[in-house]
Amino acid sequence: MDEKLFQPIVEVNYLTAGNVWRYRAILRYFYIQYERLRHYLFPEEIPRLFNQERRIDLAKIMRAAEMEKCIGCYCCMLACARQVHSSLSLDRSGIHIRTLGGLTAGFQAVVCLACRPAPCAEACPTGAFRQRKGGGVRYSREACIHCGSCKEACPVDAIIMDRETGEPVVCYHCGRCVPFCPHSCLIMTEGKKPKGEVI
Repeated sequence: MDEKLFQPIVEVNYLTAGNVWRYRAILRYFYIQYERLRHYLFPEEIPRLFNQERRIDLAKIMRAAEMEKCIGCYCCMLACARQVHSSLSLDRSGIHIRTLGGLTAGFQAVVCLACRPAPCAEACPTGAFRQRKGGGVRYSREACIHCGSCKEACPVDAIIMDRETGEPVVCYHCGRCVPFCPHSCLIMTEGKKPKGEVI
């Protein structure tokens, strides 16, 4: 039998009678965020939101600037999955929060760095990934052949291949996750303009 199944779980040490109120507060926060996101479940709303986004020149990029304040609530992942990808699965989130070894060690955010030029766009054989003004990429579902070249080219492993559809999932720097972070760990910043690039 796998010995890993019997290893102590670090997080369980935090589940004491003195910390019950903290967990109740966290669960209450989850419920409030869930209620805020309910109206984004309608798939017909997603194309309208994306069309609005395409009409403006997006020069801003999303940064996980203050991860030392992250409590690992995954609200940003839930917001991205439901608002952007119309999904209930956290696997369909463009931002991924990972533990560094338990509640006391903190968390890190794995998210697109808005490279310019973007290695994933250069590696895409069909042009499904294309460079976005201000940094990052745009994705065309119709052109994608699910080859995974973009994932292999990403230097920070920020592209996830969906296990059900085979489609790549990456952060588009839309900023919809930012207001759902309870401790303002995520911010939207102006993309720096490289020399010779017209934004």
